[in-house]
Amino acid sequence: MKITVILILAFLIVLISCKKKVEKKEDVPAKTEQKVSTKSENVSILEKEFVIDGLNDISHKVWLYLPPNYDSSEEKYPVIYMHDAQNLFDDATSFVGEWDVDGTLNALYEKTGKGFIVVGVENGGEKRIEEYTPYKNEKYGGGKGAIYIDFLANELKPYIDKNYRTETNSENTAIIGSSLG
Repeated sequence: MKITVILILAFLIVLISCKKKVEKKEDVPAKTEQKVSTKSENVSILEKEFVIDGLNDISHKVWLYLPPNYDSSEEKYPVIYMHDAQNLFDDATSFVGEWDVDGTLNALYEKTGKGFIVVGVENGGEKRIEEYTPYKNEKYGGGKGAIYIDFLANELKPYIDKNYRTETNSENTAIIGSSLG
């Protein structure tokens, strides 16, 4: 009889302690993992956002990397236009991890003294295929790549050339992306 009472008490203590632990877990707010910004000081986002006429109604942010010596020189720089700006410079905004373009170019500058301006255009998220592909696909959509390229050449490049010290000729202008970009 004593053993039965002891077992029942032990069972109740375990049951009560488990219930309290569950209640405590519910009281604690769930942690959401926030990524920490990793962009360099010489990376910024332009105040001006661009809605690309005929493409979609999404406002595209434009990221700008300036060489480490930009403010202390009068030099003009080659310009690299890159797609998927969310991924280029900052782990906090990247889809699956940043590409460390700013870190790589800062290290190149330190080693060689060679500087570049990088202009990164954010993609339109769910509209990315539409923006980057030249042909329409029944399943995936797309087909507005020419409008996007026209925006780069006829609106964004002139804006950058007007507002920053750039080498404006084609020999000093590049366009880079990955996968669809």
